[in-house]
Amino acid sequence: MTGQREKFTYRVVRSSARKNESFLPAQGVGAGVGEGLAIVLNRIVKGPLEFRTLRKTVVGIVIDETSDYVIVERNEGRRLRIAVSDIIERTKFA
Repeated sequence: MTGQREKFTYRVVRSSARKNESFLPAQGVGAGVGEGLAIVLNRIVKGPLEFRTLRKTVVGIVIDETSDYVIVERNEGRRLRIAVSDIIERTKFA
């Protein structure tokens, strides 16, 4: 319900790659000639992609709510858009 102060616990999916790794490793880029004599670049991704799920909590006033997302205005005035599918827990304050 809009206009009410609520507490949301939601999940955020982040990449678990280290920040100092480059997006394209030097040994992962190859070049060749394709059909029609065009240059082809092949990117090799080493290993599986890994992700981790974080739980975050926010308290604020609900500004807008649809079937897909909820917009919450936090105490310092910033707005946050949370997908309904990512909400783990929702608590209303009296």
